[in-house]
Amino acid sequence: MGVMVEEIVIVSGLSGSGKSTAIRVLEDLQYFCVDNLPLPLLSKFIELGVAARPEFRKAAFVMDVRAKDDLNSVCSYVAELRKYPYWQVRVLFFDAADDVLLKRFIQTRRRHPIDTGKSLQESISLEHRQLEPMRRLADRLIDTTHLNVHELKTIIKENILEEGDPDSLTIRVCSFGFRYGLPPEADLVFDVRFMPNPYFQSELKMKSGEDADVQEFIFSQESGKEFVEHWKRFLNWLLPRYVIEGKSYLTIAFGCTGGRHRSVAMAHLCYQWLREQKFASTLTHRDIDRPLA
Repeated sequence: MGVMVEEIVIVSGLSGSGKSTAIRVLEDLQYFCVDNLPLPLLSKFIELGVAARPEFRKAAFVMDVRAKDDLNSVCSYVAELRKYPYWQVRVLFFDAADDVLLKRFIQTRRRHPIDTGKSLQESISLEHRQLEPMRRLADRLIDTTHLNVHELKTIIKENILEEGDPDSLTIRVCSFGFRYGLPPEADLVFDVRFMPNPYFQSELKMKSGEDADVQEFIFSQESGKEFVEHWKRFLNWLLPRYVIEGKSYLTIAFGCTGGRHRSVAMAHLCYQWLREQKFASTLTHRDIDRPLA
């Protein structure tokens, strides 16, 4: 019996980072999904050709520390799968900051799958070390530290669905504050802290880069105008080359100090421009709702 799987998605990552949400989204997208699958069963799934049934042509499996397998062996097997032309194999790795993982476990009162006999932090640290081979193998790192469930679902769909032509490029635009760290999923980062800062204008301080008068303040000044022109020329040159290379997903991040004014305005403008250029795009403002310093 020939194997008819068209696509295999391996979901891995830290406990509490959003893997359960990911598998529910994949089920909604008509993937055959199995959570906590041991390596011998994945290999049997492939070897026996169970996927010859049409409903199994898109399959997703959660593989993490709960399976008790040697993750180096799992990674070796996935690397071998990628050599065959019968299917596309993608690995999505979910992560989050340790303090956020701790908070999620405390809120849900769940037991961590790794019991070190010590603290919850020790269990999380050990899981980080054990999952490092899967992290290195991943096609996409999805950091859920600052994402709510709805944003996470949108990002998962971005990383699974291909819109239109198979060479199409799906672009996620996000704003952030350098004060709270770089977004680890970003492919391109633009630092816009050189732009005039509305924070120091009393009538604009409490507003955000989504407000028209804040955007007018930023982009009416020479530095804002010049940057927009340079940035458009750069992306006009770069994006077609990504498409030719076959890149499917791109995250463009704009950062300012707090992630409320300049980065938001620039990300908003970028998103609008990309839509005008007919790119499938989404927009996220990571730090816009944080309290002002």
